[in-house]
Amino acid sequence: MLAEAFEENFRKFYKSDKSEPALPHKLDLIGLYGIFIERKYDIFYKDKSKFQAGNMGAEGIRKRYSKDIKIIHQLLALETFFTEDQVTFL
Repeated sequence: MLAEAFEENFRKFYKSDKSEPALPHKLDLIGLYGIFIERKYDIFYKDKSKFQAGNMGAEGIRKRYSKDIKIIHQLLALETFFTEDQVTFL
């Protein structure tokens, strides 16, 4: 997961002409997971969707879809730990 999430950053690092190219210094599990999920959305929309790569409409749909999925996952997480009444209150 780590290698896949930072594949693009590594390519830039490896091909850089700078003596000390910058890489992210701080890494947390939530950030890593977010990068990984965004990468998976990108793969789906570029390789598997019916939209053409670079299509502005497709990019807007991808962003909206990923935002909606995050909201659904957050709601499911709340429902795992709290009762329905508590989730409604939150």
